[in-house]
Amino acid sequence: MKLRNNKSMLYPLGVGILMALYTVILGATCHIKYHHFGYDDFDVAIHTQSLAAILRGSSESSILGIPFLGNHMVLILYAIAPLYAIFPSALLLLYIQTIVLAAGAWAIFRLAQRELSPGWGLALAAAYSVYPPLIHLNLYEFHPIALASTFILYALLFWKRNAFVPFLVMLLLAASCQENISLMAIGFSVFAISIGSEWVPVSGKAAWQLSGATLFIVGGYLFSVMTMRVGAIDFVAPFRYTSLLCALILGLFVFGEWPDKLTLIGSAIVVATGAFTLYRERRIVQAREPVLLRTSK
Repeated sequence: MKLRNNKSMLYPLGVGILMALYTVILGATCHIKYHHFGYDDFDVAIHTQSLAAILRGSSESSILGIPFLGNHMVLILYAIAPLYAIFPSALLLLYIQTIVLAAGAWAIFRLAQRELSPGWGLALAAAYSVYPPLIHLNLYEFHPIALASTFILYALLFWKRNAFVPFLVMLLLAASCQENISLMAIGFSVFAISIGSEWVPVSGKAAWQLSGATLFIVGGYLFSVMTMRVGAIDFVAPFRYTSLLCALILGLFVFGEWPDKLTLIGSAIVVATGAFTLYRERRIVQAREPVLLRTSK
């Protein structure tokens, strides 16, 4: 029994180590990037200036030319402003973004531990921590909406625990990150009220299938981006629509699912629209080529 208890403690410890490593590595990367002038877009500057304006009792932004709340309703900055008064640096925003995103691993662990097993919880928390889009989000400027992803994860966790007050707090924090998150928060609230906190547990087989699907999706998008970096877009783009065909085949033979008529009609419209757009662009290019040849002569 003692050995089992010690083993069960290893999973939360592993997640804690993952979170610490993520925070240290990504935080140090942000620090180095900042001191080497790697943040060359406007977002860090805009939100840093907004924090300074809040402390002065203002909402004006000389970068935007309008009050910063007129750009996005980022009320979360008012909660961050007291920390900025203590540490008045743009690095504060980058550190906060890193810490909050790292904390999402704990919510994923607890959710997976509840529905699957502690081992799956640790595995999914690790997958979250090395997820390329998450790392890109962390390193590309500062965006208050990035914080909403962690708040939504914790809202889901508290909903499963029937903890109404923390659930509501997380939704309010998520909604304060940007105005459009409010729609998600409202939808989540309606969903939570309508079905309660029970869902069908995921079987081991379904968990493996979902893990495999996730792996192929991530790999497919990575290879797609890599291909577009070196190939002509008009040649590469048509191959993206083969994903629909592959999804239909895998859905039928792996998951035993087949889309309904509306889904098939919508897929056909998407493919037809894309095919027509590519056809039109090629016709435009072909029409321009004789003109360019005559001009060069």
